[in-house]
Amino acid sequence: MPAAVTVFVMDTGFDPDAAKEFPHVRLHAGFNMSRHGSPDDSSDPHGHGTAVARTLLEACGPAPIRLVPVRLLDRRGALWERGRVADALERILRELPEGPTVVCAAFGDGRHLLPDEPDGQPETAERIRELRRRGVAFVAAAGNFYAAARRQRCWGMSWPASCPDAVSVGAAVCGRSEGRRDEADGCVQEAERLGEADGGLLEERLREADGGAAGGWMLEPNSQRAPAASAWGGTTLFAPVHPPGHTSGAAAFAAGRLAALCSRFPGIGVDEQLALLLAGAEFIADDEGSSHWPLLL
Repeated sequence: MPAAVTVFVMDTGFDPDAAKEFPHVRLHAGFNMSRHGSPDDSSDPHGHGTAVARTLLEACGPAPIRLVPVRLLDRRGALWERGRVADALERILRELPEGPTVVCAAFGDGRHLLPDEPDGQPETAERIRELRRRGVAFVAAAGNFYAAARRQRCWGMSWPASCPDAVSVGAAVCGRSEGRRDEADGCVQEAERLGEADGGLLEERLREADGGAAGGWMLEPNSQRAPAASAWGGTTLFAPVHPPGHTSGAAAFAAGRLAALCSRFPGIGVDEQLALLLAGAEFIADDEGSSHWPLLL
């Protein structure tokens, strides 16, 4: 029997009416650390948090979820006091329930940091590390400022995704042109006509139609990233853009997929969760082809 998974969504709050769309979800009392409203008001005056939660809940399928909204960002969806993140994580650690748990933080502060770079918030990194030690993935958006940030340097992520123990998620978009899509559809139709049962041959033809990319996917131009194969770590994975857009939606999708996996395999650590989640994943490369990341579809 699938285990119930507790999911903390740290964002602008959550519209409780949205929970009615998901019969497998039980909405639990959240808390408010945004400095706006009462401490127990986890409603969403902005909409970003509700969109993140919707994407997450859709991605986790029928897995039973206990949703705990954490209102952290202000009414405009901005994080003005980074110390609030550490405070919220301290409370999550203090109230951590029995059973599998996932924390989703689909926001960032706009900086462009490497995972081994001082960020001025060591308490946050320590609490993310403690969550991971307890088997809880902290899933965070890699950031949406790459086009501007790369003028200073190529690699970096927004905080708190830049914390070394975070599961950092970049955004991918399907770059297949209409012409390539028509060509790929033609490959499928030809395979059906010939009755080909060789999935490998069909996959090879589709790759040729996509120009060699993993299904025509490419990094979203503004998605911040750091190479995974490095001494100090990097972006954990990339995922397709979902509402509310960019890396926020990608992180929400990844958190939902992790929650579904934790429901099936309760009690395993974060490293094991990621190994199962990304087993057999395609890889996606940057424009120069110098770095590759697993692509979660």
